[in-house]
Amino acid sequence: TEDNSGGLIYRFWPDVSGNLQKGKLEALSRSKNSWILVENSIEPRASMAAKGATPFNRPEGLAMDASGRYLYFTETGERSEMKGDPFGRIFRVDLKNNSSKVIWQGVGEEMSNPDNLVMDHQGRLWVAEDQFDKNLEKFGPNEIWMMNKSGKSCAFARLRDDSCEPTGL
Repeated sequence: TEDNSGGLIYRFWPDVSGNLQKGKLEALSRSKNSWILVENSIEPRASMAAKGATPFNRPEGLAMDASGRYLYFTETGERSEMKGDPFGRIFRVDLKNNSSKVIWQGVGEEMSNPDNLVMDHQGRLWVAEDQFDKNLEKFGPNEIWMMNKSGKSCAFARLRDDSCEPTGL
């Protein structure tokens, strides 16, 4: 992932299992329900957007379910409210058919700016926030949230210092 506005979600297929020196790099296209081959890995964003890769608003955390079928990732959201995306969202990609959907959409209540993700052995997503500016003023320090399989979430822990964000889930 690329933690910036317009960042892409990538996957890498090594030519030889376990050897990451050679292989193919692909970027996710939500509109095409597919992965698009990255031909210029030095500066891929502009060329991949022209080919239909989906730009996301600060994509960051990744987690895989135990079956290996579903990939989850966060879109933290934009610091500028002028861009209309101050709260972020969480996506789920079905790797069997490459379809994706938003499973959580920030609306300015409770959890906001999802950042890091991990999935536990019970299939629950643990989400670390990376709030900023007005969201910190509104919600207070960053928290760690637990989201169950039905999409309901509850706060698990809150940092005491609003200048910090939780990491290392």
